[in-house]
Amino acid sequence: GLRSQKVLDCITQAKTTEVHTPIEHAALKNLQKMQRICDGVADGSLRSASNQKFKHIINIGIGGSDLGPSMVCDALAEFRSSHLTFHFLSNVDGNAIHDLSKEASLSDTLFIVVSKSFTTTETFENVKTIERILVKDLDLPDGTTISSSKTLRKHFIAVSSRPDNVLKLGIDIESEYFFHFDEGVGGRYSLWGPVGVSIALKVGFTNFLDLLRGAARVDAHIHDLPLEKSAPFLMACAELTYNNFFRWRVRGVVPYNSRLSKLPSYLQQLEMESNGKSSSRNGDARVTIPTCPTVFGGEGTNAQHAFFQLLHQAPAEKIPVDFILALEKGNDMSDTHQHWLVSNCFAQSEALLLGNRKLRTENGVISVVESSNTNVHKVFEGERPSTTILMKRLRPASLGALIALYEHKVFIESILWDINCFDQWGVELGKTIAASIYRELTGTADGQHDVSTAAMMKLYSKVSA
Repeated sequence: GLRSQKVLDCITQAKTTEVHTPIEHAALKNLQKMQRICDGVADGSLRSASNQKFKHIINIGIGGSDLGPSMVCDALAEFRSSHLTFHFLSNVDGNAIHDLSKEASLSDTLFIVVSKSFTTTETFENVKTIERILVKDLDLPDGTTISSSKTLRKHFIAVSSRPDNVLKLGIDIESEYFFHFDEGVGGRYSLWGPVGVSIALKVGFTNFLDLLRGAARVDAHIHDLPLEKSAPFLMACAELTYNNFFRWRVRGVVPYNSRLSKLPSYLQQLEMESNGKSSSRNGDARVTIPTCPTVFGGEGTNAQHAFFQLLHQAPAEKIPVDFILALEKGNDMSDTHQHWLVSNCFAQSEALLLGNRKLRTENGVISVVESSNTNVHKVFEGERPSTTILMKRLRPASLGALIALYEHKVFIESILWDINCFDQWGVELGKTIAASIYRELTGTADGQHDVSTAAMMKLYSKVSA
C-alpha cells in the first residue's frame, strides 16, 4: 500500500478521494502522520520535556527495525535535511548504549522505539536503561516510568503492529506518538512505512516519498514486463544457476560507494533470513535442494584488500559477485576520486571474467589471448561470474529502486525453491533458548544443557558473581 502510486499521488496532491481500499487508507494515514512528525520536529512544535527543540534522534530496534532504516540513512547522507544527529541502537550489549550516551545527550533526544511485537528483548532492555537515565537527567522522582510520566513520554514515539503492548508503555495509541503497521509486514520488508520514520526525519519527507517512488517503479517494471525482460527474474535465474547447478553456495556484494557500506549487512538479512529455509512453503516436506547462498560483502575499494584474493584464486568453488556503482559522485571532492573508484570497480569485474588473459580484435573477430606468465602464483584463470548494477547517482529514487530490485529477486527465488520467504523460525529458536539461559543465569530457573554450554554458563556465573 505505501508504495502504491495511487497513495503517493494522493499524499503529493493532498487528496484522499482516490484511495478506496482499507490498505490504501491505512498507508495514506501513516504517511500523513509521518509528514506531521517531520514538520513538528523541524519547526519545534514537538519539543523535549525541558521545552527545547530536539537535537538527536535515536532509533531503538533490532533486525528489520534497524538494518533497513540505518542503511538508508547512511546511504542518503547527501540529502540530510535537518540539524539533528541520528543514531541507531540495536544491540543489547551494554557497551552500545554506554558509548551512545556519551555521544548524544539523552534529555535532548527523541527516541523512536520500533518493534513489531513491542516485546523484543533487546529493544526493551535498552528502553528500560534509557528510562532510568532520563529520570536522573530530568531530575524526576526515583521509580518514575514512561507509563506513569507524561514528561517522559514526550521523548518517545512507538512503531508497532501491537497497540495493546504499546498502551502498556503508556503511549496514547490515538496520538501522533504512535504508528501502527500491519502484522503481516515482515521486519526486513518494512522500511517503506512507519518503520522508516527515522529516514523521513533525516532526509526530509519529500525525499522519503522519492524513495517510495523509486521502489514503485520497480514494482511496475516486474508487473508490466514479460519475464524475459524482468531484471529481478533474471537475477533470480542467475542465482539459481550458480547455486543449484554449479553448487556455488556463496555470493559477494560489493558496493563501490562508502555510503552503501551497510548494504551487504542489510542484504544478508533480506536474503538469508527470507530464504535460508529447509522446509517447503506449506510445511509438508523437507527441501531437498540448496536454497539461499551465504551472502557476505564489503565496500569497494576496501574489500579489494580484504577478501578479493579469495574471489580471484580460490580453487574449490567460484564466488559470484554483485558490484554496485553510482556513476556520478555525490560530493564536491576532486573528480580524481571518482575516476579511481569507477576504474577499480570496472577492473575487478573484468579481472574476474578474464583473469590475466587479454582480448584481441582482428578483422572484427574478438579472441582471447592467453597469458604467457609461467609463475603459478600469478595465474588468474578468470571465468568467474559477476553482475554489475549501475545507477546514474545515488539518490532516494535510485536507492528505492535498488532495494526493491533485491526484494523482488528474493521473492521470486522463494517461489522457485518452494519455500516461505516471510517467516524466520530459526531466529525464534535462538530467542527461546536465550530466554531459558537468562533465567538460569539469574537464578530463577534450572535447566539441562550440552556439556560445552553448561561449562560456559558455569564460568560466566563464577566471573559475574
